[in-house]
This record gives sequence, structure tokens and C-alpha cells, in this order.
Amino acid sequence: DAIVFCNELTKLKLGEEFCVYYSNETMTEIYKKGDATKEEQKKVFVNWEKRGFRLPTEAEWEVAALAGTRNKWAGCNDDQALKQYGWTRPHSKRTTHQVKMLKPNELGFYDMTGNVNEWCYDFYVRDITPEGGTNPKGASKGVMRAVRGGSCDSDEISSPVPLRFGWAPINTKQDIAEDQCTGIRLAQSL
Repeated sequence: DAIVFCNELTKLKLGEEFCVYYSNETMTEIYKKGDATKEEQKKVFVNWEKRGFRLPTEAEWEVAALAGTRNKWAGCNDDQALKQYGWTRPHSKRTTHQVKMLKPNELGFYDMTGNVNEWCYDFYVRDITPEGGTNPKGASKGVMRAVRGGSCDSDEISSPVPLRFGWAPINTKQDIAEDQCTGIRLAQSL
């Protein structure tokens, strides 16, 4: 659904020719709502050269969250200050909040810690070693996608920037196994 949303937003704002996601290997058929059903999800093909709206890679998400700092959370490094930057369990009342109600990080991005978990395009691999280079991509295939940032139901311990989870895209609830959590800083390889 997130991929479909990106394509629909691209069509609306930029035009169909800028869409990033396709449902065939020749990249002639735009990925659309019917391709994202729970019964049978079509494989997603990406044209990284297109400039339409898309999900970030894990490395891109992390660079945006850290904003050139070594902070533990997006916007701060102090657990007392966290409530000014992210909607986490201690002060969110376990419910989502409107974006931009708290302070942004140093790049002006809001809610990158807490509020809602954020999908990344990369497939989730428990033990990853970034290949390096500019904007390293995750595994080229898998079942789960990487999720970052924590949610309104996350505490401070489960929402720092390096923490990552894997979710199957067909899940609409937080179906996370304990062994699907690892911490790594991908931004070091950018």
C-alpha cells in the first residue's frame, strides 16, 4: 500500500512518467492498488533513476534521522529531551499524533522517532554488513521489509535510530518477532 501511495502521489504531482515502482521486470506497467492485495502480491520492480515519490532506503532514512549528528534519537541524545522530539510510549498515551506537534531534528524532519513506524524499501536481513559506497541498498530479495523509527507504543529503549525491525508487507499490525531486532548504523557507510 505504501508503494501504491508513492506511485499515486507521483502521478498526481509529477506525472506517471516519473513513477518509480513497476509490477513487471521490463518496467512498463506501473505498480497499482490491484497489485498489492494480500492474496497475491506482485513482485515490485524499482527504477532508481526515476525521480518520483518513493520509500527511502534504510541508509537514506538513517541519514535523514541523524541529520549529521551522532544522536541516539532523531533530534536529541538525551532521554529527558526525547519527549520534545518523538511520540514514544511514556508521553504518547499509546496513540498517534498529528505531525509537526513536536520539535524537528536538525534537518527539519518531524516525528522520525516514535509516532508511527516507518517503512523502508530495503528487504530486512537480520545481520547486515553495508557494502559501502553511496546510498547502500539492502538485500535484493526477502520476505520482510525494514521498519525504522519506533512508534507511539515504543519506549525509549526500542526507538533509537540504529534499531531496526523486519515486517512482512502484507501485515497490517505490528507482527514483530523478538529476534527480528538489530541495531546497526548504516549511515557510517555513506
